Amino acid sequence: MLFRSRQLLPIPFLLLPLVACLGDGTATADVITCEPQEDEVYPDLGDGVDYVFEEGCSSWWLNGVSVVLEPGVTVEMNDGQAVAIAYDGSLNAVGTAELPIVLQGSAQTPTWQGIQNYSANQDNVFEHVVISSAGTQTMIYQDQPSALVVWGEGYLKASNLSIEHSGGEGLSILADNSGFVGSYGPGLRFTDIAKHPVRLDADHMESLNWVDFESSEVGEPTIAAYTGRLEKDAVWAGAPLPILMESDLPLWADFRVEAGTEIRFRAGNSLLVYAAGENYTAEFIGTADAPVVLRGRLEQPGAWGGVFVGSSSPANRMEHVRIENGGGVEHTYEPTKANLTVGFYTAYLSLQDVEINNSADAGIVLDNYIADSVTLVSDNVTYSGNAGGDLVDQRDD
Repeated sequence: MLFRSRQLLPIPFLLLPLVACLGDGTATADVITCEPQEDEVYPDLGDGVDYVFEEGCSSWWLNGVSVVLEPGVTVEMNDGQAVAIAYDGSLNAVGTAELPIVLQGSAQTPTWQGIQNYSANQDNVFEHVVISSAGTQTMIYQDQPSALVVWGEGYLKASNLSIEHSGGEGLSILADNSGFVGSYGPGLRFTDIAKHPVRLDADHMESLNWVDFESSEVGEPTIAAYTGRLEKDAVWAGAPLPILMESDLPLWADFRVEAGTEIRFRAGNSLLVYAAGENYTAEFIGTADAPVVLRGRLEQPGAWGGVFVGSSSPANRMEHVRIENGGGVEHTYEPTKANLTVGFYTAYLSLQDVEINNSADAGIVLDNYIADSVTLVSDNVTYSGNAGGDLVDQRDD
């Protein structure tokens, strides 16, 4: 456990003016101002807590200034406090494995709000950093508590980052800057997190490096994602936990999901492969030992809308994929719902070694309501538990 505290020793009254100079682990912590007016560098002062904030400090406001925390520094946050990195300000915290940098509360339970970064400054770097006991309440423009949130034009490069004892999410990446959010990992570690270890806009999934990812004592053991629509080409691979979509996943770009990836959907939400004037390609490529799984958050028929394919790209394919618990939403003008709907627009899809299970209605629906050409090519597709039939062909002759 990296929570640090300094054992204070009795100091004669006449020596108090010398305390700040001792730097040997016996001094009281130095006091940091709430809103620095110039660039600051904070060195390690010894064992235990190095820096605390002035009384009444409700936020550490880094507005256009650069703050550097050197290896081994521990900063203790006031109860209820937030850290805001704003308007080209930066917080550069580069520790080492032997001398991590710790930003902690006053106890090993959530006591402070957390860090919000909406600065595009590329000096925002966290390396071998521990964020402890944050996530007490929502921060500005953040709809859920989070120990660390990057939003707006925010940028952060983080590796060997540990977040522990959060009262909400661990890491939230909600930035709207077209993917220039920085990078996260390797070495992301989450312990004792009340909600999800990671919550993010799905456009930023590829900013995560899953190497050496660890997660334990987590209230929601999934990666929470949402999006208005996925607008840049993406490959989703290597996620160590299921990805929980908290919205529809509309694809307005080429999209590839690789072996072992599991995507879950909340009730009423669907995976939507659109043409939208272009034939975007969707590929779901699992293996026999590590299939791609598309399912509802709940394990019951109709738990989510299912997959809709309305693109005629000849590269649309599913190999070693399992689709289950769908059939909660209809995707054509016909009333039939399904785990997998192909059609409405001109559409093409190839299936190989695919399982279609436990739909509330049909397993697969084919429908050419608007276009003539709806093509399904299949090899070794198996079905079970689909209440409305396995394959329903609604195409007009």
